[in-house]
Amino acid sequence: MSRRLNYLPQFIRFGIIGCVGFLVDVGVLYSVLYGLGLGHYGGRVISYLAAATTTWYLNRNFTFTHARSENRSREWARFLVLNTIGGMVNYFIYFAYV
Repeated sequence: MSRRLNYLPQFIRFGIIGCVGFLVDVGVLYSVLYGLGLGHYGGRVISYLAAATTTWYLNRNFTFTHARSENRSREWARFLVLNTIGGMVNYFIYFAYV
C-alpha cells in the first residue's frame, strides 16, 4: 500500500473535525449574539476560541493520537499560540465583512 493511502483516513478525520469546528464556531457565535446579546466582535472572539478548543480536542483524541502530550494544558496553549496567525486573518476577514 502506498504511503499516501496510509494518511487518507487521518486526512478524512482532520477534514470532518474541521467541519465540526466550523459548526461550533457558527453555533457559538449565534448563541452569544442572540442569546447573550454580545456584540459581533466580542462574540467572534468567544466563538473562535470555542471552535479552536473543539478542533484541538477532537484532533488530539481522534486524528493525531500518536502525537499527544502528557501536559494537555500546555499542548492546548501551544495550539492556540500557533493558530494565532490564522485566527487573526479569520477575525479581520470577519471584521471587514461585518
